[in-house]
Amino acid sequence: MAHYLYYLSSVVYMSDYIRQNFDYKNNNVYCVRYLVDTIMSHRALGLNIEPDYDKYNILKPDLTICVRLDEKIRQKRITERGKSILDKTLDDNIFRTKFLHEFKRYSSEFVFFNNDEEDIESKALTFFDKYIKGGTCYEL
Repeated sequence: MAHYLYYLSSVVYMSDYIRQNFDYKNNNVYCVRYLVDTIMSHRALGLNIEPDYDKYNILKPDLTICVRLDEKIRQKRITERGKSILDKTLDDNIFRTKFLHEFKRYSSEFVFFNNDEEDIESKALTFFDKYIKGGTCYEL
């Protein structure tokens, strides 16, 4: 639970930071990882928690993108760049299965992006044109 609360505090902080520093109602703000990742990871570890943006006054995203990738391709890419702690945790088949199961539970709330292809740049541009329109973009 302490680990979850630690990560949750960074989500609350970032939500407050966005409110105070960006015109988020008229412009796009992009966050890599947010509440969904925190919830799903900790549910896979056994915590019985649900995404609740209102409880902690967290900004709810207009769009959540879930990037999918074939496991063999994922392993090749992360081995080449170097594995993070989460990458190493996801090497455990049982944990990875639980992790993916938790994301599937909320799949209706995501837009999925398949990252298996080599020409990822053109695919990302097509995705951007389809789902993200206009305004200034803030990347955090």
